[in-house]
Amino acid sequence: MSNFIDQDQVRVAACAAAGLMCGVLLANSLSVLDALAGRTVYSVAICALMVAAGLALGLLLAAAVWRRRQAAGAALGVLFVFMGLVAVVQQGLSVGVAEGWHRILGDLSRTFPQYLASLAKTAALFCLPHAVLAGAAILAALPEPVKRNSGARGQGLTLVLLLGFVPAVFGYGLAFKFLVPAVGAEGVLRLAVWWFGILAVLAVGCRGWALLAVVPLAAGVLVSGRTGHTKHLLHENVFSRLVYRDSGFASGKPVFAHRSRHHGIAAYEDRDYQFVFTLDGRPLLFGNRFHTARVLTGYIPLLLRPEAGKVAYFGPEAGLYMPFAVRAGAASVACGGADPDVLKAFLAAEEQIGGGAEGLSGIKWPRARLNAIGRYDLVFLANEPAWMRGTRRAYSRGLFKKCLKSLSVGGITALHLDMRLLSEQRFAAIAEEFAVVFPHVQVWSAGTHDWLLIGGAQPIKAAADKALDLFERKAVMRDFARAGIAALPDVLAGFVCGETELKGWLGHSGKMSHCQHAWRSPRTVFDGNKSAARPDFLNGLRGPDFRWLVPEGLDEDVYVAVRARAEECLRARGKIAEALALLAGGDSDEGVAALRDAAKLSQRDVLLTHLAETMDLEGRRRIAIGEFNGALRCYENIMAFTPGTARSHYGMGYCLRARGDKDAAYLHFARAVAIAPEQTGYRMELAQVAVTVGRYSEAGRQYREILGREPDNAAAMFLLAKVLMSKEREDKDIPAALKLAERACEITEWENSEFAHGLADMYIDAGRVMEGVGLKRLLKEGGKPLLK
Repeated sequence: MSNFIDQDQVRVAACAAAGLMCGVLLANSLSVLDALAGRTVYSVAICALMVAAGLALGLLLAAAVWRRRQAAGAALGVLFVFMGLVAVVQQGLSVGVAEGWHRILGDLSRTFPQYLASLAKTAALFCLPHAVLAGAAILAALPEPVKRNSGARGQGLTLVLLLGFVPAVFGYGLAFKFLVPAVGAEGVLRLAVWWFGILAVLAVGCRGWALLAVVPLAAGVLVSGRTGHTKHLLHENVFSRLVYRDSGFASGKPVFAHRSRHHGIAAYEDRDYQFVFTLDGRPLLFGNRFHTARVLTGYIPLLLRPEAGKVAYFGPEAGLYMPFAVRAGAASVACGGADPDVLKAFLAAEEQIGGGAEGLSGIKWPRARLNAIGRYDLVFLANEPAWMRGTRRAYSRGLFKKCLKSLSVGGITALHLDMRLLSEQRFAAIAEEFAVVFPHVQVWSAGTHDWLLIGGAQPIKAAADKALDLFERKAVMRDFARAGIAALPDVLAGFVCGETELKGWLGHSGKMSHCQHAWRSPRTVFDGNKSAARPDFLNGLRGPDFRWLVPEGLDEDVYVAVRARAEECLRARGKIAEALALLAGGDSDEGVAALRDAAKLSQRDVLLTHLAETMDLEGRRRIAIGEFNGALRCYENIMAFTPGTARSHYGMGYCLRARGDKDAAYLHFARAVAIAPEQTGYRMELAQVAVTVGRYSEAGRQYREILGREPDNAAAMFLLAKVLMSKEREDKDIPAALKLAERACEITEWENSEFAHGLADMYIDAGRVMEGVGLKRLLKEGGKPLLK
């Protein structure tokens, strides 16, 4: 066979194949860095630095080793074996790397240098070894005459480009678009082990001892297969969780994970949120929390253009807001710039939240294009946050011009801005680009971190009667009710300013370019968000100017009432933003006092809703670790500026009971039950604390109410039996108590030792001593009684 195969040509093919796989591994390594450390300029910069340093080091080492001896196929074979073994090591250490990054989440003393050090160590593991070996392979693969002849350097460079660089570029693109999304980071590493094992055999040649190269690689494949049980390395996204720390979502393994062409999708089960849906690690959809800002962001543009028939959503987060246009009655809803898998996952998650019977996931959405003139009544830009790498064009003047050309007469464009890491200077730069393109601009605040720039070619006029009709649609009202918004003025309070005020502010504000922001914004995570825009940074522009809200067919008295209430809510919004700025600056006492005063004007303001949900989660976490004093302070602060929800009263009662204040705990549990009577868990806690304060009748009433809702609730039966036979009661009902306890034991099939031994004690207390003693003896022997 060796007479028909040119071994040199085989080695050339092996080198090209190795270059292809090196490009694949580079893409895989960058994907891992982006997943763990965030898709920032720092991850790509450190990756490039490690690759460049590794290639240079590999070339130097190879030159030193092979200065006086010829590097033949055996050298390439050894290098390919080592490449495969490195992939095995990376596979085995991936779990530990992910756990190391997770420790950053719980480290309150974390700093930006520590983040960079972790990023450098991760890059050194995933990028440096293969780069060193690739550099050595480049020199080993060059023909001996080229290496010895200084005049043949051009020929050597050509060979390196053709056999190394070009295949690597092709492999890089192939991996980013198809391979990494299809098999994941761990799958790519396992593929690399096999790939380099085969190349090692080909490089060595058709010799019997060449098969020895397969031995370590085969062992490596077995090891990598055993350590490859963790398949979600690309869904860890530690940095994104740090950015979204207001949600408190920072732990757990995904119950669903998928990688589309450009994004990682994951869904988590969570006891606080029911479930969480994430895009590239950013939690965007929660089962029972944080709906207010999303609902307002989706509906504010629709309320400004209630007659919009054709609506187009652009950007990776388009699926987050498209359902609102469907519920608003838009005739045509199109989408562009979002992966189909991401869009389907968003809509499926939206239906799980309770979006109704629209059947969103089954709709075939037409593809939106920005090259059609006058096609859309509303264009919504749902882009990724500006701190993420690759978002320059998403906030560029060129994109805004395309949006303007695509609008129909009277159409508007809405740009969503995530303000978590956005500085005032970067906001000013984006707003200036937006205002240059759109002659008429409005700025809206949909929440603490969600802002909207809305622009149009014509003056923006919203018909109040049509906006009210839209607000009162059944599906729309359901969304607002879920978000805690009761009336249209609460929505209008999000208006900040128009183009006149905005352009005046832009004239004297500093600007920050995209490049500057990309380098500075990741540091904001570690400085307590001191570099980000404060909640009140545009308070000076707020003013109750609702001249753009025209009555048209609305009754004049109703129109005046709506505007008057909207002006009150807007003034309250400004005061709440000032109070939040005080809290963000560390002045908690003064901030809470300011919140209490502002809440008197608008108790259900969206900023207060978000803050209360965040504090409630913080309180629940403190309860989980047994820090009841801190949890109690969280709930006391919530009560200071909100009427209180069932959850907050329940948490307050739980903390007070843990501290020994049972009378106060009883009152808060009673309020929780009054607000949410359907929650049997609240009733159970109320009944148990009622027993401790001597309110046996109330405890019995709560247990009976639970059994009326859940007839087979064994715990409620047994606890009610204990209440009926309590020694402190004068009106004991022993026969009823024994029947309830016996029924509880039957339902649990005598597996619950507390119920079974408790029944035996009840027999003894009721004077049926022989039955009680006999039952205890039977239970001790492992038997089960037969009750009729």
